[in-house]
Amino acid sequence: MNETIKLMTGHHSHRKFLRHFVIPTHEVEAIIASAKQAPSFENGQFYSMIRLTDSKLKQKLVELNPNNPQIKECSEAILFIADLYRTSIVSAENGSVYDVTDNHDALLTAVSDATLACENALVAAESLGYGTVIVGGIRRNGLDIIELCKLPQYTVPLFILCIGKATDSTKIKPRLPKNITLFENEYKRIDYNSMCQYDDTMKKYRDTGIDKPWISKFVHYFKKNKLQVTTTVLRKQRLIK
Repeated sequence: MNETIKLMTGHHSHRKFLRHFVIPTHEVEAIIASAKQAPSFENGQFYSMIRLTDSKLKQKLVELNPNNPQIKECSEAILFIADLYRTSIVSAENGSVYDVTDNHDALLTAVSDATLACENALVAAESLGYGTVIVGGIRRNGLDIIELCKLPQYTVPLFILCIGKATDSTKIKPRLPKNITLFENEYKRIDYNSMCQYDDTMKKYRDTGIDKPWISKFVHYFKKNKLQVTTTVLRKQRLIK
């Protein structure tokens, strides 16, 4: 197995970091450069990144996300944003109608571009020996982040990538079995028992105090979506009607 595959298949999140550790500038630049070189639809690069370096700003984000103190404790916290604002300027300057509201393909493209860039940054950071974690729960605070980071219309905050010297010891989280995630030529009907078996695996993993049982977690999530505020954010940012 080559080193890149070994690194990626060995990924596990970290939530505790050595405070006040400073990542060398050239390594931060390498991580950002890796993010920017991620695949992008038609090279549109429909995303932006904001390095969160202001301690007061990070403290406010932790107050909004009390379960994620690593936003302030890590060495580098990078906010990834789906960004359709730049192309709105291009359209306006060329006298064209910017028909993006409720253009779900455009929104999916922007989210995909930002996600690919974030993953590139994560892999680059881990290749340098750092620990990482992606904080997606910030979408609950989308309206606050828009104000705090002065985000323009046609943008939406997605997640924060935290990078630093990990001080915790975590295990690789088991993934869903291949027989219900990888198909050939056509989608196969999934056996519920396979998911129950995975749930049993996650219950054993939960004994370490790291995660919740898989089935109950998502039954609850889809019964009452905790991130419903995202709809309000998307409307405010003129991305949906």
